Amino acid sequence: MKIRKSFFWLSGVLGVLAGFGSVLADEADEYDRWKENYGDNIKVKTYKGINFKLPEDYPIKQYEGYVAPIPFEDYAYMKFDKVHQRLEVLEKKVAELEEKLKPKEKEKQPAPPVASAEKTA
Repeated sequence: MKIRKSFFWLSGVLGVLAGFGSVLADEADEYDRWKENYGDNIKVKTYKGINFKLPEDYPIKQYEGYVAPIPFEDYAYMKFDKVHQRLEVLEKKVAELEEKLKPKEKEKQPAPPVASAEKTA
């Protein structure tokens, strides 16, 4: 009887450990998938004792009664806004360079060819 109880107890403990191990394995697989998609940009960020696996620049905000990352739509807007600002700066630089090149292009244009007397006769 004592062996049977210890067997059931041991099998229960092993079952819990196996379940816990599979949870850890799933967590590791999820982290690996994130790492494949986002590279080394994923970091474990801690905010008020709560850990989040997020990209480095993903903000965490405290709402009424809970702490969470900002909604993805806001994060995407933030990222596209940064890209838009960078694009405007690059467009301005390209326009400045084009303005600088215009006088030089006019100087380098060759004079139109003069028709020779042999071709006209």
